[in-house]
Amino acid sequence: MEVAPISPRTQYRMDSWNRISDFIELSAKICEMLKDSNEKYTATGDFKDSRGAKYKVEDIFISLSIDEINKKIIDEKVKFCFSIFLEEHEKKPQNKSFAEGRSCLEILMNEELRKTDRVYDVVIARNEASLEFNLRQKAEIPTQCPRNFYPLFKDSFDRLHEVQQGQYAITSANSAKPVLGSWHFESCIGFAALSPALKIGILAHIDEHALDRGYMFEYKIFGNLFLDIEKSFQNNETDEEVEIEYVLIGGCKEPVGYYALIDAREYVRTCIERFESKNIKFKLIEEKGEKISTFDFNKDYSWAESLRLERSVALDTRKASLREALVSYEAELNPHSSLHKRNLTREESDAFETNRKSTKDLLLSPVPPNEKN
Repeated sequence: MEVAPISPRTQYRMDSWNRISDFIELSAKICEMLKDSNEKYTATGDFKDSRGAKYKVEDIFISLSIDEINKKIIDEKVKFCFSIFLEEHEKKPQNKSFAEGRSCLEILMNEELRKTDRVYDVVIARNEASLEFNLRQKAEIPTQCPRNFYPLFKDSFDRLHEVQQGQYAITSANSAKPVLGSWHFESCIGFAALSPALKIGILAHIDEHALDRGYMFEYKIFGNLFLDIEKSFQNNETDEEVEIEYVLIGGCKEPVGYYALIDAREYVRTCIERFESKNIKFKLIEEKGEKISTFDFNKDYSWAESLRLERSVALDTRKASLREALVSYEAELNPHSSLHKRNLTREESDAFETNRKSTKDLLLSPVPPNEKN
């Protein structure tokens, strides 16, 4: 796959991720300082969505001086990470939207703060001598409300195969790429499945092309997905039933179409339940993500970080169970991700979309997880 150009800002974030252990320590240290700070206040503000309608948010604001943070950091490697973060924020455009992602430190602080009872979204602004931490508590618009998400994927991206919209992949723990990842299940449905016994995993990014076929309850609408699942388990040496745990992620509230007056996630779940195989049994573990209306998605040109990470996942087939195998996937940190093509010029982004949709009959296409990204 052709590697898309990467912006300097994204390169900073990737450089940060290469020092992930030190950034985790930096995140924990700053979160501790925020907890102990007396310089905090809560404020309610009005914002406008992309249609011009107002919505309220409630945020906590905390200010820490840069010198104070530097004094608290003892380890030189962690101190160097802090300097990388400061350099990145000097170059960050002020009008950067949530949809473009956040810094490594902001993402890790999001995860760190979720270890407590409170749930936040973290945005950091830099002044000349201090950092301003904006912790979002709640919002009237659902796409801006803080949410819990899976732990972050912190392994090497060289071990991950990215599944793009309208694709699926099947891999195993002994594969060169035992991890599958996909990003931004908005109206699309993410189908993540794992056989803990056989260490075989499936990830599908089921989009509108695969859903809007008019064949209610016929699993053949998902291309060869289920046929390939059966083939993947044919080498099972016993005739015992294989249990495949699965999770459904994302989707909107609206019905799939006139032929199915149920939403997309329920539609996919029904199709899976009707799948018949003498030695394969699917077991639903969880449905992830509040069902948000398409209208609300369209009102918000930028998703909050927790919503994006809730709807962007990676599946690690080396784990003992599906709950352990699922992690949040920040695609912008992956140098091989197709997301970078969406962050280019409008012409390049449109060309990428046109090329992806050039085959109308493509429902779900299989992608070998061993192929190079």
